Amino acid sequence: YPSFRLDPQLAKIAYTDKDRLQINVCTDFLEADRESNMAIMDISLPSGFVVDHDNLPSLRDIDFVRRVETRDSSTGVVVYFDKLTKLE
Repeated sequence: YPSFRLDPQLAKIAYTDKDRLQINVCTDFLEADRESNMAIMDISLPSGFVVDHDNLPSLRDIDFVRRVETRDSSTGVVVYFDKLTKLE
């Protein structure tokens, strides 16, 4: 039985630069009336794309996010949560 739900979506945003994409990944903890311990979300970008470092500070403003780092020459993002709840 899974404890977490992930909802990755490719955002439909009109960019003048067609080599850019935005991925939104939502998650929540599925166990009712409880919260998780620390959780880690590891996101790999599609081949040929790298992280836009200018957007990383906004991830740190999300509730329960403890740390955000890039990996593999900025082709991935690791998000560390203090906890997750039933709220997405």
